This record gives sequence, structure tokens and C-alpha cells, in this order.
Amino acid sequence: MATIEHPRPEGLLHNAGFSQVVVASGRRIVHTAGQVAIDERGAPTRATRQAKRERVGPMQYLREVRDEMRKVAWPTWPEVRRYSLVVLVTVVIFTAMIGATDALFGIMSDWLYEN
Repeated sequence: MATIEHPRPEGLLHNAGFSQVVVASGRRIVHTAGQVAIDERGAPTRATRQAKRERVGPMQYLREVRDEMRKVAWPTWPEVRRYSLVVLVTVVIFTAMIGATDALFGIMSDWLYEN
């Protein structure tokens, strides 16, 4: 049985996601994370596809969505009010900063074009 070497070409640092295989014919195959298929002769071949998961009907889908939504850690009303207040205050502050910057640039451009 032929041994399979894993040489690393010059300039290529070791990366666990990539490897290189020398097959029996001497050709090198670069692949990612074991996604290359080799037949009995050592020649590269297509990997078999994984079977598609079975589709579920709309009612089963909605049941699964409802079950997953029950697992969600929903915020309490005081938390919702607090977070909403933080968002509103932040929006007001940034709106004021952008408005002040716009007004300042407007004044500077008026001064620049008057002279």
C-alpha cells in the first residue's frame, strides 16, 4: 500500500483548514478540511453528496417555530422601557451633534463664499 505524504510547499504557512495530498500518481491535490475524495486507484473523484434533509409541512414548521420562541429569554417590561429610553436619548444626542455640525459647516461655507 502506498503511503500518503502531506508536504507543505515553500511560502505556505501551516493552516489547519488546508492540506495537500500526494496521490499514487504523484499529483498533488490541495483541498480544504478533508473534502477531497480519492478512489481505489488514488485518483481524485467527486465526493458523494449528503442526503438532503426531509422537508416538513407548514403546520410542523409553525409548531417548531412556536417551540423555539418559547425558549427565547424575552425582556421584562421595565427592561424594554429602559432600553427604549437609552435608544431615544442616543438618537436625540446624535441628531443634535449632526445638526450642530451641519449648521457650523453652513455658516463656514456662507463666510467662505461672501469673501
